[in-house]
Amino acid sequence: MRVIRLSILCSVILLVPVFSLPAPAQKFPDAGPAANAPLADRRAALNALFQQYWDERLEHAPEEASLLGDKRWNDKISDYSVASENAWLAQEQDLLMKLGAIDTAGFTESEKMSREMLLLEFTDDIEAADFKEWEMPVNQS
Repeated sequence: MRVIRLSILCSVILLVPVFSLPAPAQKFPDAGPAANAPLADRRAALNALFQQYWDERLEHAPEEASLLGDKRWNDKISDYSVASENAWLAQEQDLLMKLGAIDTAGFTESEKMSREMLLLEFTDDIEAADFKEWEMPVNQS
């Protein structure tokens, strides 16, 4: 229990400086509601993207969905082929552009942080694709 608390504390300490830095200004194509769209429309678009990502993620990783109690993809297993990984990266790229186009003016701090964390996850995944982690050998010994 003490090790878990220590690892959580270390994670928080390491992440605080990252999230306290100002985000670099990025230009995204217009893929979401306009900056002058009502707050309710932008908030609905943000939540729709969160839901779309969650559903696509669980479909891409059906074992994870089953572990979480979502039985929609119980008849599938994860596909680690190059074509499947490239398709997933394309989906993430599309979601990244849509998410980046949503203006956060008027959003709560929680909504802004959720958006930034998902943008960071997409960016990390896209940058990490150069290393082709899905092709790395597995050694269970």
